[in-house]
Amino acid sequence: MTVDAPIIRFVLALRRWWTVVAGLVVVALVGTWLTLPAHAPQADVEPGVNYTATHLLLSENPTVETGNLDLVVLLAQQGEVRTRVTGALGDGFPVGTAESVSIAPNKELGTLELTTVQPTADQAALVVNTYAEVLREFFDGRAAAGVQRDFDAAVERLLAFGERIRGLEDEINGLTESSIERRLLEAELDVLVEQYGLLQAEVQSLNARTIGDNPTFTTLQEPVPTPIATGQLFSMPTNRGFRFVLALFAALFAGLGAVFAIDWLDSRLRTRQDVEDAYGLPVIAELPRMRRREVHQDPLPALTRPGSRAAEVYRSLQLTLALALRWQLDRSTPTGSAAVGSAERIEGSGPPRTLLVTSARAGEGKSTIVGNLAASFAETGQRVLVVDCDFRRSAVADLLGAEKGPSLRDYADPRFDGLQGLIVSSAVPRVTTVRAGTPGVAPVWFFSRCADLVAEAREHADIVVFDAGPLLATNEAAALVPHVDSVLVVTCSGRLAASLARRALETLTQLKATVAGIVLLGGDDSPRRYGHYYEPLRKAAATQALDDVTPAERV
Repeated sequence: MTVDAPIIRFVLALRRWWTVVAGLVVVALVGTWLTLPAHAPQADVEPGVNYTATHLLLSENPTVETGNLDLVVLLAQQGEVRTRVTGALGDGFPVGTAESVSIAPNKELGTLELTTVQPTADQAALVVNTYAEVLREFFDGRAAAGVQRDFDAAVERLLAFGERIRGLEDEINGLTESSIERRLLEAELDVLVEQYGLLQAEVQSLNARTIGDNPTFTTLQEPVPTPIATGQLFSMPTNRGFRFVLALFAALFAGLGAVFAIDWLDSRLRTRQDVEDAYGLPVIAELPRMRRREVHQDPLPALTRPGSRAAEVYRSLQLTLALALRWQLDRSTPTGSAAVGSAERIEGSGPPRTLLVTSARAGEGKSTIVGNLAASFAETGQRVLVVDCDFRRSAVADLLGAEKGPSLRDYADPRFDGLQGLIVSSAVPRVTTVRAGTPGVAPVWFFSRCADLVAEAREHADIVVFDAGPLLATNEAAALVPHVDSVLVVTCSGRLAASLARRALETLTQLKATVAGIVLLGGDDSPRRYGHYYEPLRKAAATQALDDVTPAERV
């Protein structure tokens, strides 16, 4: 199975975007924890079904308050009543259960309808019955307090009337029977005695109410819970463990879907197949991506770690390029001399070959590849000249440990003997280089003298490697393409969009470039873990090669 198979491709995308899945899982679990109900779950809850229950109260002994049902509803929905209901229900119900009870008055019948909707029949009956009981106690208490106040006031008036009657009787006894004043007082006394009798009857009635059982509301109809459909296709389970498992799987599926969508929308080139489809050119080498720290510590594994997998890949790339250059020479050499000329070139004694290394955009690792490729060519005994034409971001000369000296910007300066005066030695045996110089735009003469530069470079080495700037960002590579034998394009996995790769291909096609192939750096299917199978042999060979190099060959 190849890496472009859908399943393997998705696994690679999941490896890149696993943080998206992990983030969604964390959010789902935290959200589930925060939304867990405070009460214990009910085991008999039916998904998609709720129950409604109605408790009917009758205003049996209406008072000034309870006779006004609108006032009753207002008082019944106040905070004190609902607070009492919440306390009576206990911790087995969530906060806000009391607010779920609706109260509807019927003024014609003098009734109150208390209705609620709960997940179970028992809960619905318990909630509405508790509310009715609290409501009765609330209004019975208020009524009893009112009756007591009325009784106390009536007793005070009764005592006052008694004192007044006794006072009138004393005054009447002190007057003669025929006096007019006595007759007036007797008439007033008769009225007071009559009022006293009425007041005494009222006191007796109030006294009976304070010591009797006279509820303000009585139950007219007990609640009968009735199931109702919620209209929901799915109901959140009440089991906490199951909620966490459900949230975990939901987050995983959402994360996998997000990874699939991201990978589908991501047009950047990541695999060998992606690169070959976008460029329309073969990938002739795949290299594992080196971390920035590794580049600084060991930028030339082809030289320092000859037994490593990276060194083996660079040797394979060097051989592929040597064959490609030989094939180009065979096509341009007259029949009869092609085989001899090609053989001489591979051995390093024939006409030198020129190779341009470029990329579509900056930061794709071409300078590192140029340095290691030069070391691999030099390992075969050939003299290599590296010309740094990346004027804006020069790096390969320092990578090779080149000496300080003049740069390519001085090529047109008559004080230097052409390219010969610009070549400096490097830390790699049989590798010399020409520095690019101070970072900046290319010098004016460069575009008109590229042919002379390439022709002169052929005279100083068996292999000439030009490190040029990106095709889509600078013009140096485009100026060199018509004059070199072959072009090597470097691309880094996950950095270049397919549209930019097609633009680079169009540029190379317009320039009629001879492209040897593509080098893919850090591809999803590039080799990463290989044992040092060749380590002992390669170390011995490398040590022997370094010992055989003379000081003259280093320059």
